Amino acid sequence: MTESPEQRKGKHKRGNEVGGLVFVGCVVIGMGISFATNTMPVGLFIGLGVGFLMMALIRNRARNT
Repeated sequence: MTESPEQRKGKHKRGNEVGGLVFVGCVVIGMGISFATNTMPVGLFIGLGVGFLMMALIRNRARNT
């Protein structure tokens, strides 16, 4: 069964929303770890990197399903 363009657009939008939330969550976790270990720039950049990767994976999966 094929999906209509509206259904695909809804999945794509949901993937963008979830990807954005996961990105923010990764950044906050990275900041928390960096505060705990007193290495602010390192933890922040790790959180950003993981967040971007997770957001890309979620958006790609939402686009391909």
